Amino acid sequence: IPPHFFGELAKTEEGCRWIKKSGALTKLLKTIKTPRYSNTQKRAAVWAVGHIGASLTGFNLLEEQFVSAVKLFVDCAENSQCLSLRGTCFYVLGLISAQPKAREILSALNWESPNDLSSKISVPKDLSSSPIFKFPSYVYEGSSTPQVSQSIHSPSDPDPAGTDPKLLEIKTLAFNLMNGAVAEETLKSLMRLKSKQGNYFSDPGLVFQLYQMLEAYRIPLKSRRCIYQLFDTNFSNFFEQ
Repeated sequence: IPPHFFGELAKTEEGCRWIKKSGALTKLLKTIKTPRYSNTQKRAAVWAVGHIGASLTGFNLLEEQFVSAVKLFVDCAENSQCLSLRGTCFYVLGLISAQPKAREILSALNWESPNDLSSKISVPKDLSSSPIFKFPSYVYEGSSTPQVSQSIHSPSDPDPAGTDPKLLEIKTLAFNLMNGAVAEETLKSLMRLKSKQGNYFSDPGLVFQLYQMLEAYRIPLKSRRCIYQLFDTNFSNFFEQ
């Protein structure tokens, strides 16, 4: 699973304190519960909370709220009208089941996991009575087009912040990774640039824009992995600058 902003923060006590102080977890849980948010926003919130709870430090510090979070995920996984949200909750329940305390909560809700903590899977104890695989009838209306954030600028747009030309060049190449026809040559160009001017690949502003791009566009897994490997994902840089 690719690194997640909240997941990386939750791996340290300092990051957990920041999450707790900011009230981010409360906001994420509210997003999942509130009908006015889209299913895409709810799924993003579920992943964020799941990544926080996947680490021991994150689960321990925020344990009280995670009891209600796990109950919410189980309810969504079994009863949500949105199948993609059900699937996301199912995967996230498996993700947090690596924590023994989370398994205790899941067991009380009639879910179980293998003895191996690294298995990261959890299922209802009685599949025959669980509603998890009982789907409501529906009319297929096609795939929805993701709404692209207005804050993301394509490489051809005027740069509103007066970015360093080298940063703009790297950003342009990163966008080109989405194009399978030029992806291989683009990757070589990025690797050459990193070998000569590696400091640009840890620029917080650039990394943040790239993550916005990853959120907004359907990007092949291979290209995503290239971006994760090429660019510095040490999110503490954001707070330092």
